[in-house]
Amino acid sequence: MLIAAIVGCAAAGYGVGSLAGLAVPLGLAGLFVGLVVGFAIVYARFRRL
Repeated sequence: MLIAAIVGCAAAGYGVGSLAGLAVPLGLAGLFVGLVVGFAIVYARFRRL
């Protein structure tokens, strides 16, 4: 789940960035946003353990 969130957000950032001419910076920003989102998803799913 963590890797899927990171890759998905990075791809979305890269896709939006390629439309705006800032593919690499927005791809990297998406990577870090995906890291935060991935940890939030994992925490929400496994917080009861």
